[in-house]
Amino acid sequence: MSEGDVFPKDFIFGVAGSSYQIEGAANEDGRGPSIWDTFSHTPGKTFEGATGDISVDHYHRLEEDSNIIEDLGVKAYRMSLSWSRILPNGRLPVNEKGIEHYKKEMQILRSKGISIMVTLFHWDLPQSLQDEYQGFSSRQSVGDFATYARICFEAFAPYVQWWSTFNEPWTYAQCGHAWGVHAPGHIDPIEPFLVGHHMLLAHAEAVKIYRSMTNMGSGISIALNSDWCIPATDSDQDRLASQTAVEFSLGWFADPIYFGDYPAVMKERIPNLPQFTEQESKFLRNSVDFLCFNHYTTQFCENIPNVHASDTWQRSMGVTRSPYRDGVPIGPKCESTWLFVYPPGIYHISNWISNRYGNPDIFITENGCDIQDEFKLKVEDAVHDVHRINYYRGYLDQVLKAISSGVSIKGYFAWTLFDNFEWGEGYKNRFGIYYVDFADNNKRYPKDSALWYRDLCHTFHLK
Repeated sequence: MSEGDVFPKDFIFGVAGSSYQIEGAANEDGRGPSIWDTFSHTPGKTFEGATGDISVDHYHRLEEDSNIIEDLGVKAYRMSLSWSRILPNGRLPVNEKGIEHYKKEMQILRSKGISIMVTLFHWDLPQSLQDEYQGFSSRQSVGDFATYARICFEAFAPYVQWWSTFNEPWTYAQCGHAWGVHAPGHIDPIEPFLVGHHMLLAHAEAVKIYRSMTNMGSGISIALNSDWCIPATDSDQDRLASQTAVEFSLGWFADPIYFGDYPAVMKERIPNLPQFTEQESKFLRNSVDFLCFNHYTTQFCENIPNVHASDTWQRSMGVTRSPYRDGVPIGPKCESTWLFVYPPGIYHISNWISNRYGNPDIFITENGCDIQDEFKLKVEDAVHDVHRINYYRGYLDQVLKAISSGVSIKGYFAWTLFDNFEWGEGYKNRFGIYYVDFADNNKRYPKDSALWYRDLCHTFHLK
C-alpha cells in the first residue's frame, strides 16, 4: 500500500444484502411462501435445520438498519425484493402491504442520501410457481417474471438508481437444479440448462419493459458470478482448460447478454443446450447497461483428456477445478468449503471481462469472506475479524490495480452487512461486517471490518 492507493472520488462504495437472507417476517403482511421456505423447512437440507423465518429480523428494523448503513458512510445499498411478498402466488393480484413495505424502506434510505440498487430475483421463487410448472424449468416463467418486473418498475422507479434482474443465475441453476444443495433441491443433468435459458429470456423481457419506460434511474443489468481460473501446469492444455472453465461459468450467461448466444465451446460440447431464435438473440444482445459481477475466489484448472459431448455441465466442460495444487491451497481457507483467499483473481477476471466484452462499466456487487469457526465465537471475540479485513484489503488493492490498468470498475459492494441466513449453511457461515447475536434478540455489533470499511468509505484511501 502507498499514499497513492486512493479510489476515484466518484467511486461507489456500498454494502449488499438479500431478501430471504435477512428479512424474516416469513408469514407476515400477506407474504406467500417461496421455494426457500419449503426447502429450509425440509429436514436435513440446512445446517441444524436453520430457516429464514426470522433471520436478522430486518423487516421490523428498517430504521435501525438504515442508520447502520448511513453510519458506514457508503453511497449505496444493494437489496433484493421478495417476489412472493409482492405477488404471494407469483402472479396478480398484488399484495399492497408488500409494496408499501419496500417503499418505506427505500424512502428511509433515500432520506439518508443512500442510493439504491435493486435485484428483482435473489433465488426466492414463489412456491406456487414451482408447484404449478416447476419454476424456471418451464418457459411459462418468462411471462410471469416479466409481469413481476413491470410491477416493480412502476412501483419503485422513483427510488431506485440501478436495477438488476437476477442474482447469479449460474448458482441458481447449478446448486438448485444439478446438485440439489439449494432450493428447489433438484438433481438433474439437463434441467440447469433449461433454467439458465429461461432466466436469460426472462431477463431480456424485463429489459425490454424497462427500456420502454422513462425516468428509470441509471440503467439495468444482471448480476453474474465466476471464480478466476489458473492453469494447474504450464501446458497448453491446462491454459485452454482455464479459459474453458471461465466460459462455462461466466460466459454461459455473459456471452448471451453481450453477443446474443452461448459460447462456442458450450455449443460444441453440450448437445442438450437450448438454442435462441434469431429474435431472442436480438433482444438479448447488449441487454445490460453495465455489468454487475460477484467474485470471491480462484481455482486451479486441469484439462481432462478425451472429453466428448456430454449432458452434464461438469463432464462437458472437461476441466478439473480445485483450490489445491500438489496438496497446497491457493490461499488461506475460509469457512465455506469453496472459498480460499486469492486477491489477484479479481484483477485477472475483471480484465478478462473488459477484454472480452468491450470494457463495460462494472459494479462488483458481491465480494467478501467468512472465517473458520466464527460462528462458535462469542461476540467479544468475533468482532475482531482481522482475516476479513485482510481479505477486503487484498481484493480492493487488486480492484485499484484493475482500474489503473483501464478496467472500468465503477463501484464495489461488500458482502455482506450482517451475519445472516447463508442458504444451506444456515447461520454457520458468517460473511457480515456486523455481528448478529441470534441468541440475544438479534443485536447488531460492528466488527473491526465494519470500522475499517467505514474509514475507507469516508477517505477513499485504502490502508
